[in-house]
Parts: sequence; structure tokens; C-alpha cells
Amino acid sequence: MPDISSFPDEKIVALTLWGEIRGGSTAQKLNVANVIRNRVRAQLRSDGRPDWWGEGWRGVCLANRQFSCWFDAQRDRMMALPETDRQYQSCLGIARRAMAGRDPDPTGGATHYHTIARPEGVTRWPPNWGDILRHETIRDGAHAFYRDPRARYPEDAVAAAAAATPNNNRGPATAAGAGGVGATVTALANMSPEQATGWLGFLRPLVQFVNENWFLLTMTAFVVLIGLAGAGSRARR
Repeated sequence: MPDISSFPDEKIVALTLWGEIRGGSTAQKLNVANVIRNRVRAQLRSDGRPDWWGEGWRGVCLANRQFSCWFDAQRDRMMALPETDRQYQSCLGIARRAMAGRDPDPTGGATHYHTIARPEGVTRWPPNWGDILRHETIRDGAHAFYRDPRARYPEDAVAAAAAATPNNNRGPATAAGAGGVGATVTALANMSPEQATGWLGFLRPLVQFVNENWFLLTMTAFVVLIGLAGAGSRARR
């Protein structure tokens, strides 16, 4: 039996998809892959401690009693699965797409899912997930998807900072308006490199520079404006 510790993360994700939804459509496989990705990206805690559902691609997939394929009879089949298997190759391609963040998330940030059909031998369905069941996002014919209301994504912090920025389109900038922009810049600059992914990643160094040199840039702009005003006044004479 192969040693699972030698498997790269993309193989762990692909095997998880194979065990969970190998017979599903491409769209259904992508939905499950996005749940894995969302758990990797989301934070449940603010104290820096690991989330209960695992950290990182490997940690999320192999977290205790989360993806059942790793804890039932399928595990032995997954461990012995040849990489030439057609369904495995399909799952591997989808795993790579999800890990690269190449596609929009059709699940609406879902962190949980269960089969729509009740499993054989189970008397109570759906699972007892408490408040999470009140936050269904989509159904795709095979699974119902839910977002844990405690889950926070990097873009949530950006949206919150933007919402806190006053709308100054109706008048000149005020101290409150400048503070709102500063708050947005600070929120962006303080994001960790791991959070600053996707389209936001290339902005972080610029935002951090602006945040650290806010006063200097403001004074420079003020001096330039005074110079331009003086030049215009001399030209009118």
C-alpha cells in the first residue's frame, strides 16, 4: 500500500473528488472541489488557532470524519487506484482548476454539502448541522450545499472596509472621508500574503506602500497642486 504522506496535495484533492463524486458531471465535481477550496481559504477563528475542519489542501481533505471516502471502504480502493484511471484523470484536472482558482465559485462560498438522497440505512436526514442548514446556497441534482455563517474569506474584509468608506461624490473630501479611505487601505495592506491571492495579490505591495507613506504622498500632492495653481496664475497675467 502506498504511503499517503508521499502524495502531493493535488493527488489528495483528486482522490477526494474520486471518492466523493467520481460519477458526477464536471459541474458537480467542480462544486465539491470548491467546497474543499473554500475550507482552505476560509477562516472560522480570529485567534490564529487551526480551524476544526483542517488547514491547507491536505489537512482539509484528510480532516477527521469530514470527507467520508477517507474513512470507509473506499479508502483502500483510492490508495491502490492507478493514475491512468479515466475518472481519476478527470478528477485530477478539476482538482488543478480548483487549486489554481481558475473558475468562479458557483456554490456561493459553500463549506458543507450532503447528498440530496438519503443514504441507505440512515434514518435521519439531512445531518444535524444546526444553524448551517439555514444557509443553503445551491443544489446541483446530487448534493445540497451550505455556507457556514462563521466562515470569513479574504474578500469579506475588503468588502467590509469598502462599505465603511463614506461616499464623497456629493461634496469635497472631508477628514471623515480621508479616514475612510485610509481604513480601506489599511485593511488591504494588513492582509497576509496567503490571503492576498487572486486578483488582489498584485495590488498588495502598492497598497502597503501607500499605507506606509500616506502623509508624505498627501503633502507631495499638496505641493504639486500649489505649484500648478501658481503657474496658472502667472500665465493669466
